[in-house]
Amino acid sequence: MSSHPSPHPCCNLGRWASFALGIGTGVLLTFLPSQIQSERFFAEPSGVGADLVFSFRRRLSSVRSPYQKIEVLQTDFFGKILTIDDDLMLTERDEFIYHEMIAHVPLAYVPNATDVLIVGGGDGGTAGQVLRHRSIRHVQVVELDEAVVSMCRKFFPRLTSSFYDRRLALRFGDGAAWAELAAKKVDLSEQSKQYDAIIVDSTDFGASVPLFSEIFHQNLRKLLRKGGVVVINLTSLACQVEIVKQSVRRQRQLFKYVRVFQIYQPTYTSGHYCFMLCSDSVDALAFDAVDWAALQSKNLQMRYYSRNVHKAAFALPEFARMAVAEGLQQALESGGDDYDEEL
Repeated sequence: MSSHPSPHPCCNLGRWASFALGIGTGVLLTFLPSQIQSERFFAEPSGVGADLVFSFRRRLSSVRSPYQKIEVLQTDFFGKILTIDDDLMLTERDEFIYHEMIAHVPLAYVPNATDVLIVGGGDGGTAGQVLRHRSIRHVQVVELDEAVVSMCRKFFPRLTSSFYDRRLALRFGDGAAWAELAAKKVDLSEQSKQYDAIIVDSTDFGASVPLFSEIFHQNLRKLLRKGGVVVINLTSLACQVEIVKQSVRRQRQLFKYVRVFQIYQPTYTSGHYCFMLCSDSVDALAFDAVDWAALQSKNLQMRYYSRNVHKAAFALPEFARMAVAEGLQQALESGGDDYDEEL
């Protein structure tokens, strides 16, 4: 997710022309004066001074929970959109891209997964994709804010229908604190569930900041079964590649294999978004890492994800590949376990 931008500069005639051209599609990349944004337009902040601006017909709901501001806006082209603290979370039109990739890419490496942990994911979209795998017996969702789930149940019922699946347990609370307690039970050899896949599906600001700490990811590692994978949503690969590099360095100090994969998410900043896959036993770039026959036998019928898209997702453009390589090298120089990198 993108960080909040600096204030917009004043518009000139050329910018107004760009604004006018974008109205027909409901989205444009431009600068708008703040008073215009507050009336009929929502700006998805990029942090780099060029925001994605959505026109909307009306604000369906606005709630301020103890943690954050949550809004649902009605647009003509993108349907309903969900925002948290003025940062876009999803649109009805293209949410399937994000949710398919954050769920099916990691599960492709664990074809017989039975237990999955989702930290965040209060809209239910990621859980819904995970539950399409018939091998899944238990999905634990730990969502900080009950107000997010309530809002999504009202305005995005197709997504939140996953919360009524008997295989899913929904718990409200701080994901970092929950993981710390669960990891302590593992340390003490008490009864505590471990997971084949762990998915961090959260914002990257405000109340979710603890989910980006090293101690949190150390705890996730303890909760991961042998052969399991962790996937983390990151940010715009095009606009915030330095953040990606820093995240790779941190995760490589914890996990043997750290790989970045990309998606085209039109309504996120730059459209070039990415995730990170971490494991001590699964190298996503290994030739035989995925049993494609087993995956095909599931007959999942995707709208975005496919075998070819999966492979292409790890073929990063050169600027990104180099940044990831630098992050991995920095981790090794600071004490990470050495092994042959395929970059």
